[in-house]
Amino acid sequence: MALEDGAMTLRAILTTALCLGLAQSATAAPANVSANAAILKQSSNTQALVDACRNLVPAMFVTTPYLTKATSSPNGEAALTAIKTFILTGHNAQARIRCAGAVGSASSVTMADPRTRSMTYTPYADRVNEAILAMFKDPDPAIRVGAADALWGVRSPAVGRALLHIAKTDPNTSVVAAAFQTMFWSMKADVSATHDNQAYDQAIARGIGSNNVDVVAAALTAYGALHGLAADKLLRGYALDKRAGVRLGAIAAYDALMAYNTSIANFLESRLSDPNVDVRDRVMLQLMRIGDLHALPAIDKLARTAPTAAERASAAAYAKTMRKDAVNNGLLSH
Repeated sequence: MALEDGAMTLRAILTTALCLGLAQSATAAPANVSANAAILKQSSNTQALVDACRNLVPAMFVTTPYLTKATSSPNGEAALTAIKTFILTGHNAQARIRCAGAVGSASSVTMADPRTRSMTYTPYADRVNEAILAMFKDPDPAIRVGAADALWGVRSPAVGRALLHIAKTDPNTSVVAAAFQTMFWSMKADVSATHDNQAYDQAIARGIGSNNVDVVAAALTAYGALHGLAADKLLRGYALDKRAGVRLGAIAAYDALMAYNTSIANFLESRLSDPNVDVRDRVMLQLMRIGDLHALPAIDKLARTAPTAAERASAAAYAKTMRKDAVNNGLLSH
């Protein structure tokens, strides 16, 4: 997987950028709610539908002084109703999924402005989450996967419990994998509130024992999120699994714990020799994220000797980004 094609690899980075962009749009001029709601009802064009959905998001945001509770507004209610109706009953599945992703990402964002001692956020977050959770009743597995993806950044115990239920009961393995992959923040919120991780632990153990590679890989991500540094031993074992997809999932799971232990970075460096190109790419991504300059010689070597031009270009791009970040942070000279 080349760096430029790594949309799924860069899920967290892209989701964060999307959240910030949508949240910042909340301070823009008020959306024409009625016009965009009409597009959601009448248009059959995917991009027009997605644009209309995104245009409605600012209407659901409110700016208030610190510690002042935001209240609903006629425009906000109308925007929420239009979006909810569309993502649950619209006829364009791709646009419904992208709309859910846009509103789900935005609803989890709060912007604070210390200069004016104010906060910008949506008072409709819980109702947005409820609408997205209702998408799990859809018979189309792609819609249910889209619903899980839309909840990635949501820090809600109720969403954590809902994704846990989906991971345990949905008959489609792609949906189960998506639930495990995206429960990170909501699971952490639930466990922090209840101090009870047993139900998650049991479901994740079943996922890791699945015969489906995608479910195993996603369950390993959830395991890393739940157990932190204590997950290291198990993840190291699965990073050497005979199935490339499982090795990829084990390396990806280090997102939750890789920055806390130098032995983890050393182990990740050793996996640059993995025989699978996707696993090597994920290793480079993780090493770039933690700023492991010690790994640069090995990444430079891949940039020269990797078997395909795409991987050589990808390795070179990782190394360039790492050096640029190190210079910006004063860790390397020009």
